[in-house]
Amino acid sequence: KKLAKRFSKIVKIPFKGNIIKIRDTRRQSGLDLGARKINILDAFKLRNCLEYKDKNILILDDVWTTRSTLKEICRIVRQGGARKVFLLTLARGA
Repeated sequence: KKLAKRFSKIVKIPFKGNIIKIRDTRRQSGLDLGARKINILDAFKLRNCLEYKDKNILILDDVWTTRSTLKEICRIVRQGGARKVFLLTLARGA
């Protein structure tokens, strides 16, 4: 969240903070792909379901390893009616 807020100020794109984690999950590192998908499933929701309706959304994440977290977040953002979802990550995991 800190990373996204800072980035939004630099590039002058509004930060919404509309995605919230609604349940505890295990750390993704050390889990295999199947376990990561199950671990992260339904772990997030939108604060305001209408916030992303018909808008283009940029999701910023620190590390892209298996895409499990990003895919789950994209799923809920699309359910919220986003027109397009773009992803930006700072590092690619192994």
